[in-house]
Order: sequence, then structure tokens, then C-alpha cells
Amino acid sequence: EHLDSSLESWVACQGDAAGTLRTDSPKLCHPRTSKRCLGLNKRRKKGDGSSVPPSFARDGLDYILGALDSGKSSGWYESSSEEEEEDAGQTLPESDTEDEREEQDMEDEGEREAEAGAQSEEEDQQDVGEGQREAGGAEGRTKEEGRKKRVRFAEDEERSENPSEDVDANDKSLCENGGKYIPPHVRREEETVDAQKKEELERLKKQVKGLINRLSEPNLASISGQLEELYMGHSRKDMNDTLTGVLLSACAPDAAMPARLVMEHVLLVSILHCTVGIEVGAHFLEAVVRKFADVYKSGCDGKECDNLFAIIAHLYNFHVVQSLLIYDILRKLIGTFTEKDIELILLMLRNVGFSLRKDDALSLKELITEAQAKASGAGGKFRDQSRLRVSWDSILNAERTGRWWIVGSAWSGAPMIDSSQQKTPQKQLTGTVSSKILELARKQRMNTDIRRNIFCTVMTSEDFLDAFEKLLKLGLKDQQEREIVHVLVDCCLQEKTYNPFYAFLAGKLCDYARSFQMTFQFSIWDKFRDLETLPATNFSNLVHLVAHLLKTKSLPLSILKVVEFSELDKPRVHFLRKVLHMLLMETEVEDLGLIFARVSDSPALGLLREGLKLFISHFLLKGGQAHGGAEEASALRERAELCAGALQGRASLRP
Repeated sequence: EHLDSSLESWVACQGDAAGTLRTDSPKLCHPRTSKRCLGLNKRRKKGDGSSVPPSFARDGLDYILGALDSGKSSGWYESSSEEEEEDAGQTLPESDTEDEREEQDMEDEGEREAEAGAQSEEEDQQDVGEGQREAGGAEGRTKEEGRKKRVRFAEDEERSENPSEDVDANDKSLCENGGKYIPPHVRREEETVDAQKKEELERLKKQVKGLINRLSEPNLASISGQLEELYMGHSRKDMNDTLTGVLLSACAPDAAMPARLVMEHVLLVSILHCTVGIEVGAHFLEAVVRKFADVYKSGCDGKECDNLFAIIAHLYNFHVVQSLLIYDILRKLIGTFTEKDIELILLMLRNVGFSLRKDDALSLKELITEAQAKASGAGGKFRDQSRLRVSWDSILNAERTGRWWIVGSAWSGAPMIDSSQQKTPQKQLTGTVSSKILELARKQRMNTDIRRNIFCTVMTSEDFLDAFEKLLKLGLKDQQEREIVHVLVDCCLQEKTYNPFYAFLAGKLCDYARSFQMTFQFSIWDKFRDLETLPATNFSNLVHLVAHLLKTKSLPLSILKVVEFSELDKPRVHFLRKVLHMLLMETEVEDLGLIFARVSDSPALGLLREGLKLFISHFLLKGGQAHGGAEEASALRERAELCAGALQGRASLRP
């Protein structure tokens, strides 16, 4: 009876055959009310495949709901959020028409009617009773369920709008952890730890960079001590990575770096290599070599490759690495032997050539032989380069003569200048130095262009001042300047009689730069070791040269510190007696006291002071009495006492 009344109320709600609603019927009801009357307001369990009560389906009336409203949004029944998402992602084909759906519903009706005949009457009555009991509280529950349904729909809508973001986030977390799922709170803890680690490394980098920026030779010890403290407070890996990165950024940019700056930074690495551990130098060496290999392969035109190569050279100089690595690199460069390779080879040999010869002279000889063979086999490979052979006049007269050094440059000016004007500089050049001087230079074994130019400049000068100015105009640098000293000493010793021209020129050069003083000192030491092999003329000229440089205070008396006064042989005794006699007798008294007083304050020159006093009293004074007169012997004794007092730091100078 309840079922019949429900059907009657539903029929009253239907319109004509087209499916329109009858709004003028007194039995018009809202779909929600019909749902409550039919007992359809029960919440459907999740995973249940049916959308209506089982009893209603067994009666074959479930198709009526589909015919009345085929959509799920009509409010007849509620679906779970999972089914709503699945249905939202599915679309019906355009070919499905209303007639096809009705035919399908009729087929389902026949099947359900066949099943309904096998069911018992008790189940039908039980289902109807349940519907009546639930109908009483349906109105209050409908409002609450509608509210919950709206909230659930909003959540489902947000979830359906951003499904790809959740999937991407999950996939990303899985990919980052090798397919293992990590909970969000664990990921947040790891991100926090990573942020703290990054902040700590940034703070460490600032500290190391501040120390490196203040690095200089005076504060090298203090900065190395502070870096050792940082090594004690941080992990070795973090410190090695940070220190290596800061040093490479400071010493190996794309521009040329001062040699002293690179040397100081590498010296710091050498100190830490000894005090902290060999892993410091090993890590830095590996990073430098790898970066050098990458830069060299890339073929960059900057100076980064040169700076890295200089770092490797200084690492060898400061005993961080042995010569095996240096020889391996040089052999690879000789194997390719390009213009850049030749520059790098010369750079390495200038920095560590003498050390390589001391460590392994045979390998260095083989390396040089291989390089010479490569150079001779290259022939004219390096002659045709992009450097222009353009002269001063060619550039200034480009408007008249044309820019011949530019390929394809147009010129529509005056005719070329006469050949006579071009030959004039050549005539002046050949007339500057006579063939006689060139032949003399060859006899004096001036076998290089630099030595030949220095020799010709000195020989064609009017006096020592003119020679000094001309030598400076040659524009020689570093090792080339040393050739000036070697040429002057050789020329002075080769003269048949002593010529003071060379001594005055040498004194002028010593007063001009300290580098000339050091070079003259080393050159004199070399000659002093070979005194027994020098001819008498060369021996006498060397005595006068050394005595002049000492009298004029161009060189200090400390150049005699290499003399072993306890093991003097006859040539050295003869040399020292003549030099000191000329120094004492031909120097003014005031200057003599100052010359000897310059070596009185240094503790390292104690042996020299004692040796000079013993030599003057034993060899010089006794020899002076034997060979000189009484007046000369008295003056010599008086000056010897003055020198002895000056050596002890209490010189009493008399006017």
C-alpha cells in the first residue's frame, strides 16, 4: 500500500508525454520530498554498486529514477567522492542519444523483473517498514546532509582542480629518495637541516675569504694560525672545499696576476700542508690540476691557464709536489708544441728551471733535447703568425703609403714614397756600429743579441754617463738586465790595463737599483772562486774593480763574507791584501770608518768581523812594514786601528 501511494504521488508530479512538469497539480512535490517519501534518503555505503534500496530494485522501479533525472546532480541519491571524481573525468560520446538510454533502461527492467519473482514477501515488507521509520526524521537529516554534502563537494572540487599538483609532488618526493616515500614532517626536518648547513658554509666562506683578502708576507704566520683554528672547528672536507674555492678565485682569474701574489697564496697552502695535514695540499693540487686540464682543453685566450700553471710551479717550489708531475706536464706540452705550449714551457722553466736541474738533471736534459728536435722540425710553422711586421714610419705615414698590413684595405692616396727614403734608416743603422766593433764583440763571445747590443752600446759611448743613459734606453727587464753586469765585468777583466771607465759605470748602476748591486755581488763571488785560474791581468783588474766599488760605497764590505779566513790559500791572501791595502790607504778617514761600521751591527757577520781584524793585524800590517817605508807603515797602522774600532762599533773619526 505504501508503495502504491508513493507511485501515485510520483505520477502526479509528471507532465505530459514530452516529460514536462505539471506545476498546476495540487499533488506537486519537490524531488527531495519524493525521495524522503520513497525511503531513498539513506546514506549509501561506500563501494555499494546500487544507487537505490534493494527492495526498490527488486520491484523493477529503479529505472524510473533514471528516466526522471539521468544526472547525478538532481539530488535523488548521493554518491561517494571517489565515484564523483571518476564520473567527472568521464564524458559520454556524442552518438549516445536519449532513445538509446531508454532502450537500455527497458532491458535492465526486464532483468530486474525476472529477479524480483524469486524474492520473498517478507523482505518487501521489511524494506517498506524501514522506509516508513526513516521518513519521520528525514526532514531534519536532509538539511544536515545537504550542508555536509556541500562541504564535501567543495573539498572534492578543490581536489579535482589540482590533481596534477599532488601527483607531481608525490612523484618528486619519490624520485628524490630513490622511490622510497618520505613523510612530509621528515622532509621538512631534512630541509631545515640543509638550510642550516648551507648557512654555516656561507659563514665559513666569509671567514676564510676575509683572511685570504688580508694575506701578505708579514701576517702570513698569523693568518695560517687562524686557518688552523678553523680546521679544528669544522670538518676537513668543508674547510678543504672552501679554502680551495677561495684561493682559486683569488689566484686564477682570467686576467694576469702578479707573481708575488700567487707565490704568497701558494706559500700559505704549503704551510697548511705541513701543519694541518697533507690532505690540504693534496686536495688543492688535485683541484688545480683538474681545472688546468679543463681550461687547457677549452683553448681559452685569457690568462687563466697561465695563472694555474704558475700555481703548479710554485707548489713544486714549496715542496708540495715532486718533479714527476712537472716533467709529465712538460712532456705533454712538448708533444703538441703549439704557440701556447711554448709560452707555458718557458713560464715553467723560468720559475722552476734551476730546481728541476737540481732534482733531476738528466730528465731536464732529455726534455730540452726533445724540445729542440720539435723546434727544428717545425721549420717555418711559427713564422707566419698574426703579428704585424709594421714599423713606426709605416703607421704614421699610413695616409700616404697605405695600410698594407690590413688585408683588403683600400688606398687611394699619393704614390708610394721613394725607395731612397726607405733606405735612409737602414744606412744610418748600419753606420751606427762599425764592422770592427761587431768583430770585437764576436771575439769576446757576445753570442746573443742582448749581449751584442750591450757591448756595442758600451763601446760606442762617450763616457760612463752616456753609457748609463743608453743602457737604460735599451729597455731590458729582469734577467736581461743581469746581462749588463756580466758584460761589464768581462770587459773590465779583458782590458790589458785597468780602465776605471767600467768601475765608474758599475758604481752608477749600483746606485741606480739594488738589483744591480746583488748581480755584481754574485758575479764577484763567481770570480773569487776561480782566482787561481785567472791570468795576472784579469787578477789585477778584478782587484781594482772591487776596491773601487768598496771605496765609493757602491758595494758593502759584506761581499767578503764568503771568504773562509781559516782556509786561505796564496791567491786569496794576495787578493785580500791588495784590496784591503787600497781600501785603507786610498779612502778618506771619515768614509773609511763608515765603510767598516756598516758591518758592525749584524750578528750574522761576526765571523767576518773577527776574520778582518785578524787578517789586517797579521797579513796587512806585517807586510806593510816589510814592503813600505816607515811613514806609510805608520799611516797604515793608524788606519788599521780605526777600522778595528769601527768593527767593534766605537769608531772615533778624526777630521
